[in-house]
Amino acid sequence: MYKMVVSDFDGTLIDEYEAISLSTMLEIDKVRKDKVLFVIVTERCLSDILYYNRDFSFIDYIVACGGAVVYDVKRENVIFKKSISKSTITKVFKSVKNEIFGLRKDRKFILHDLEDIQDIYKLEVVCKNLEEAVSIKEKLLEIKNITCYVEITNDAFYVGVTSLDINKLSGVMKICTKKKINLEEVAAIGDGEGDIELLDKVGCSGSVSNAIDKVKRISKIKVASNEDKGVEEFLKKIFE
Repeated sequence: MYKMVVSDFDGTLIDEYEAISLSTMLEIDKVRKDKVLFVIVTERCLSDILYYNRDFSFIDYIVACGGAVVYDVKRENVIFKKSISKSTITKVFKSVKNEIFGLRKDRKFILHDLEDIQDIYKLEVVCKNLEEAVSIKEKLLEIKNITCYVEITNDAFYVGVTSLDINKLSGVMKICTKKKINLEEVAAIGDGEGDIELLDKVGCSGSVSNAIDKVKRISKIKVASNEDKGVEEFLKKIFE
């Protein structure tokens, strides 16, 4: 019996209209009534996900900013956070000419200069296409003390940057330690490169049909796309 279900957000739980179907919400609620924790892991800011939880509470924990912020929803408390050092942000900013977004817990903004770079938990380097994203990722990996990966969201391409060893898996492990849950007791589903380390370590891994090939290859359970309630199908399969 799994004690925690972890779901990626964009491309996995929400559809193209950034909505979650009522039937999926009810399935999540059903699982949580059986004392199973439901966790969102996301590249987004914490405030973006809390917005979805405002009318119908369905989330126990949120791993935001690619793993750099971990939040206990019930207690309204940040249990872990790690910002990117100013020196690292400066190196990234000077290494590329592309537009860069900085993510704090509560907002995402364009990094115009290096004047306001405190408490930034994640950077997103905007790219024209996948080829450019891969190239910039390789260039940025020459910088020490960062985690770097390609993101594809709604046909937009980014390179995500967090502090070294910060990722979705590390965020989920913070919750596991707090709740005394083994990774074998965790089921997780995702679609992108940032989900791979997590899916590779949990007891049950799932992928939506719109996931990248790398994610599909390591997934034990394959379900419908985010447009066709893939997370709902995943929950029914693992708890049937």
